[in-house]
Amino acid sequence: MNSCMKIEYRAGKGIIELVEGSITGYNADAIVVPANPDLGFVDMGVQRFVARDGGIEIFDEASRVADRYAKEHGSVKIHDMRGKVPLYSAHLTTGGRLPAKHVIHSVALAPIDEARDYCDKEIISKSTRNALELGREHKLKSIGFVALGTGFYDVPIKVAVEAMTAEFEKHLAGTTSLERLGIVLFGRDSYLQGSSSLRAKKVLSN
Repeated sequence: MNSCMKIEYRAGKGIIELVEGSITGYNADAIVVPANPDLGFVDMGVQRFVARDGGIEIFDEASRVADRYAKEHGSVKIHDMRGKVPLYSAHLTTGGRLPAKHVIHSVALAPIDEARDYCDKEIISKSTRNALELGREHKLKSIGFVALGTGFYDVPIKVAVEAMTAEFEKHLAGTTSLERLGIVLFGRDSYLQGSSSLRAKKVLSN
């Protein structure tokens, strides 16, 4: 991955890093991207770039994963609607042509009503935790995340980074296969907003 800026610090037995660049170029065992409760492809935002660079087969597999989950567990009621997988859940697929071997699809949202949903710090924390647990279950060593909730849902980047790195630190303090966890922010302005929340950390590089 060709990133312009990077900051990293040690947590537990692992490394947490914040980098400026594109999530589709991040070199890790898996990357985490936002998903809806059907794990269906949405031709916008991060999903559009993942499909462009990694192939639509990533989302074709995600749809099959959702169908299989719904068949085994039943659909999930969300207000008066139904989804195929639970809110805050995480699901692993191929990484297609991406440098990452896998994509983790994270349902980082909650409904307001039948037509609207939202994301906040608590949802980001829960969703991050579940993605990390999935990584541990599959014995992954490295995962790169987008800043969950900061696109469509307008969660401030600093809030998202604080929530996610807090979960990273808790996870790395326990028993896990994971050794490197990253947040990838697209563009200098986004990176500077995110890195401002790490000023108190004992950084290894900047």
